[in-house]
Amino acid sequence: MKRAAVIILVIAICITSGIAGFLVGRHTAPQTLPAKYVLPNLSTTTFYATITAIHEKYIQVQGLEINDINSRGAFDLSIGDATVLEWRGTTLQLSELDVGDTIAVTYTGDVLESYPAQITDVLKIQLLDDEK
Repeated sequence: MKRAAVIILVIAICITSGIAGFLVGRHTAPQTLPAKYVLPNLSTTTFYATITAIHEKYIQVQGLEINDINSRGAFDLSIGDATVLEWRGTTLQLSELDVGDTIAVTYTGDVLESYPAQITDVLKIQLLDDEK
């Protein structure tokens, strides 16, 4: 009987400590995490296209027929500081792309339904042509 009482007391102390720790931690933890601890949106989409025009801050492309039906139209791709441009693992500059080049476009976020459709969060543009 004495042993059962000790076990019940130990379990009650553990449960009480857990609840108290949760309540204290909930009020002392920061309400928002610093940006370095927040995971980025990992939902991305990739499609293939041909460049139809190149501007200073964006590229106009035409999606290829091998794509899903939603990626076969005309798109304006915003090129920001975080957009990676590459060919075979080598970083490119926007000036190194040409009208007529075949590219793979990886983006996240929404596609604005205008004509041409607008993609503002372009993560990566990969040149697919054999020669540069």
